[in-house]
Amino acid sequence: MPYIQYSALVSSVSHNAQRQPHALSYLHTEGTLPNAPHYHDYIESRFDLTLMHHAALAWTLGIQPKATLAMAKAYILTWVDTYQPSYNPIDESSFALLIDSYGMLRQQFTVSEKQHIDEYLNRWAQGYIERMAKSSVKGTWINNWNSYRVELVTMIAFVLQDPQLILQAKSHYQQQIEHNIDAQGITIDYKNRDAIHYVTYDLQPLLVSAYIAQRYGQNWYDWQALNGASLKKAIQWAEPYTSGKIHHQEFAQTQVKFDQQRAAYGLANYSGMYNPKESTNYYWQLSLIQPQALTQAQQLSVYAPFNLVYGCYGRS
Repeated sequence: MPYIQYSALVSSVSHNAQRQPHALSYLHTEGTLPNAPHYHDYIESRFDLTLMHHAALAWTLGIQPKATLAMAKAYILTWVDTYQPSYNPIDESSFALLIDSYGMLRQQFTVSEKQHIDEYLNRWAQGYIERMAKSSVKGTWINNWNSYRVELVTMIAFVLQDPQLILQAKSHYQQQIEHNIDAQGITIDYKNRDAIHYVTYDLQPLLVSAYIAQRYGQNWYDWQALNGASLKKAIQWAEPYTSGKIHHQEFAQTQVKFDQQRAAYGLANYSGMYNPKESTNYYWQLSLIQPQALTQAQQLSVYAPFNLVYGCYGRS
């Protein structure tokens, strides 16, 4: 894992060593403003997912291995025993950190713990698959919401090394490419929201899926649908905007009322020109597939953020 700021990772896990998990059975921030009831409680609880990922990363890097392993395992087990999946992929997008953490540590759990977590994740993935199979080809079933569904299912499939689940994840990834991206590489969210902000929301979960598949010898990144769409084309279309070579006035022609409400509330990045700094995580994730993107990633931030999905899964 190159370009990680080790001192910051040490500081994070050390500073929070005595913190207890704040797991919730329900977590909801999608479609809400910061003044909504319980919003800040949910944000505080969601920090658990970040911290467990920091601890798992630290363990893989040999940082305070006994303490960081114990911390990550405790957080994972607490959340698995507490959280009830809502199948809202925006609310659950942060759970990619839990799945990635478990993927790194899976062989460190007891047989019974591993079976318990595996069954929990499998039920979660199957719930998403059932919903996608019954969906219509419109709305949140083809926009960025579905990119996050595909990401979560793909991560679980490869963590569990379940061949049938991997095939199902691949099929839904390919359907999302076909439905979300056109032959020029333009995403449905750009057409609906006129924002590069949402182009990266469309593409980063698909990048995660393609990267994990690549780690296991499958090339999803270059795959092209019958309509000519591919993730690679979408990345190429977006590059002048995400890198800042071409400036874009964000949300100027959005068709979504909530975008206007967030701009009126004063939330950052919901009006004005697209800020390439928003592309930082996007470029670091892309660099894991396309090494030439590393230069752009480092220009935006010298160090890789800790919340990238690394897909460091064993082959068991």
